[in-house]
Amino acid sequence: MKYKSVEELKKHILNEIEDGDIFEEYLFEKYPRLFPTDENGQLLPQSQRCWNDCPKGWMSIIDSLFGCIDDYVQNTVHSKVNPKQKIRLACRKWYWKHVRDPIFRLANPYNDFEKRLPKGAKFASPNQEELLKIRASWKSKVRSVISYIDKVLFSHPNLYISIRPPAVTIDQYKEKFATLRIYQSGGDDIVDGMIRYAEHLSTITCQESGKAGQMYKRGNWYVRLSKSRAKKLGYKLVEE
Repeated sequence: MKYKSVEELKKHILNEIEDGDIFEEYLFEKYPRLFPTDENGQLLPQSQRCWNDCPKGWMSIIDSLFGCIDDYVQNTVHSKVNPKQKIRLACRKWYWKHVRDPIFRLANPYNDFEKRLPKGAKFASPNQEELLKIRASWKSKVRSVISYIDKVLFSHPNLYISIRPPAVTIDQYKEKFATLRIYQSGGDDIVDGMIRYAEHLSTITCQESGKAGQMYKRGNWYVRLSKSRAKKLGYKLVEE
């Protein structure tokens, strides 16, 4: 797009900056936990953090990404082996493999039930009478003894511990080489995966309209635009 005067270009640039500032404030208010703060919990002033910039067409990608990260950090709980219980878990694993599972396979009371089924019947569930027979069988009693031993020897309330994902701080988001770039601190592999996906979405999204886009070039300037927008602004398609 050609501008008729320097004043028109200046106005366009100022409007872009204003839109970016409004979007930044929107993100700060919606996801305050994701941005760097001082010791009093206040967002750092612009002079103490990286400059953020996001084209209009990618704002929804950024908003959705930060929403996913914030929800993941706040509401996800993982189970992890308690380091103090590793020996107990190793013994339990050996016990299940070499004692419990072999005995459970041999002492399966449902095998006798299946033998009592009419010829050709499959996947039948035992009725109340059959359930009583199963529970009274010696195989069922053997299984109960093995399960009791397992409970006494290896059951422990702290075999696993619950951990939450590490806190995430968004250091910067911006356009770089016609692709969205997000830099963060503290996130794990799942957060990294979310970010990589958002960055991929930017490569197929027009950075001005949010519609499907491709890489275009004008001079040494590369952008992601829709076909109609690129034609209007005089950009040529780049074969990637």
